[in-house]
Amino acid sequence: MTKNKKNKKTIIIFASILVLLLAVAGWLYYVNSTNYVATIKGEKITTDEFNFFLGSTKTEMETNANVDKTSETALNEFWNTKVEGVPARDYAKQQALDSAKEFKIQYIKAKEKGLKLEEGDLKDVKSTLDNIKSGMSSNYGGDKLGEEEFKKTYNIGYDRYENILKDLMLVYKYVEGELPTFSVSETEMKDYYKKSASAVDTVSVRRIMFATVDLQTGKEFTEQEKKDKKAQADDVLEKIKAGGDAEKLAVDLSDDTTVKDNKGLFEVTSNSNTNIPGFQEWALEHKIGDTDILTTQYGYFVVKVEDRTTYDEVKDKVKEAVETQKYLERLENWKKESQYDVKKNDSIYNKINIK
Repeated sequence: MTKNKKNKKTIIIFASILVLLLAVAGWLYYVNSTNYVATIKGEKITTDEFNFFLGSTKTEMETNANVDKTSETALNEFWNTKVEGVPARDYAKQQALDSAKEFKIQYIKAKEKGLKLEEGDLKDVKSTLDNIKSGMSSNYGGDKLGEEEFKKTYNIGYDRYENILKDLMLVYKYVEGELPTFSVSETEMKDYYKKSASAVDTVSVRRIMFATVDLQTGKEFTEQEKKDKKAQADDVLEKIKAGGDAEKLAVDLSDDTTVKDNKGLFEVTSNSNTNIPGFQEWALEHKIGDTDILTTQYGYFVVKVEDRTTYDEVKDKVKEAVETQKYLERLENWKKESQYDVKKNDSIYNKINIK
């Protein structure tokens, strides 16, 4: 091969490598410029993170507004309204960005403190993700449909959500270490319990159901059948008020299919999940011995508070609640500091929307 041919071949190879490097550089620039919504103190709020918080905000807003999530019409009507004078979609984005800001500030603090996830933390992340997968699968008819619904809500799959979970775990680890550093007095604890006992108490409630729908098919009873059920509920309420055995009445009369196992007794906390409208709120607002009838779409529920925790029994929870309040006040102050100002990547932020 002549010298000129060798030089030409070298030039071609060099040019090819240069083109490849430029292409890679261009791709990296594109990825880096499109995979984040904002920055805080040099840390990126990634598109995945923002979508996660937006999905959480969207779900919360729809739930608080009692929107029928099975109706596209109802959903569209809600998202075309205004919330606090702001278009609902814009309001959701603002709330999501604020949540992401809080998360990122705490993440920065955790990194500054040198915190890292240990093997046990990673196991907790995996366990949490497995529980979410299982719940989605159970609620939506299988693994595939569950993940599809998850993607629909958060715009990310389980694999990318796992990375967010790891960072959330790091933040949790940071907060867990910070709470005990706050000084809490007995007076502060008693004041908190006096105002917010429902946030920490556990309430045991007896519940006797008189169904007004077929619990197998969901078919509504006739108006006369409903009246008969209401009369039964009224009768049982009077018997309990007169000193009747609520447990025996529940076992003998409740239409709830679980009554044989639990004898109609349910424990209620501020974190309880229930599909009986108003049940949790009623339980947490009442004292031992209080009775009532709750009217719901499923029927009538005769309820009685059988037991409730006392201040001394929940002192540890109260102390942690006061510590948490103080920590959140500190977080609010951090949010006001200029070093934690959010710098939006408008080209990406403006493209993200709720459909």
